[in-house]
Amino acid sequence: MKVIFLGTSHGYTEIGRHCSSIILEIGSYYYLIDAGAPVEYLMKQRNMPPEKLRGIFITHMHADHVNSIAAVIKAFRTFKKDDDTADLFLPEEAAVAPYTDWLCAMHMNMSDNKSPVVNVTHEGIIFDKYGLKVSAIRTRHIEYSYAYMLEAEGKRVLFTGDLAYGDFRDYPEITRQKDFDLIVSELTHTPHVKNVYDVLNGSRTKLMIFSHVYPDRVRELEEENIKFHFPHIVAYDGMEYDFETVK
Repeated sequence: MKVIFLGTSHGYTEIGRHCSSIILEIGSYYYLIDAGAPVEYLMKQRNMPPEKLRGIFITHMHADHVNSIAAVIKAFRTFKKDDDTADLFLPEEAAVAPYTDWLCAMHMNMSDNKSPVVNVTHEGIIFDKYGLKVSAIRTRHIEYSYAYMLEAEGKRVLFTGDLAYGDFRDYPEITRQKDFDLIVSELTHTPHVKNVYDVLNGSRTKLMIFSHVYPDRVRELEEENIKFHFPHIVAYDGMEYDFETVK
């Protein structure tokens, strides 16, 4: 399993940092967590064939997490083989019909069910194919938002998505109940790292990678030399984390 950070910025594109998008490479397939622009360009830059996508998991319907959905679906549908499918998971029912209509308006034939749009309606397992199990965990960033836990190849990884502003009170409790090989957490929606230190430090993980990070949080980590009981690093655009090379 390999985690590839395509876009790591906060809510707005910065010079050298794009909006939120992370690819997991598992076996011969790709899985996308959020689709902040310009995912299709960043995948092309890295020679990642879009037809190898098998799942797109959106944490919540804010623009910096969804703006490349149509372009990604178009790329998948252009290059896919007849038996290829890629599921798009959207976290709220009100988004499903507009996105389906928008894709159809761009003359994509959605009736073939090769890129079905699925509403995430509950916590628990939402995807279990190709050796990957994905579970949704409700968060409170907005009315409908989710974290995603992925299990494959003997590894367990959590992506928090965006959390409740201020104190991360919705940080998934499962991080204190199960052991994780990696947790990818945001670090934007709090005024200070110290406000969420205890919440994060309770995690049972071998490593935490901060992505979707506001620059002031990075400065606070560095200037105040903040340490957790687990190693932590701050992601940058293009960074790869390969479990096979980790001892």
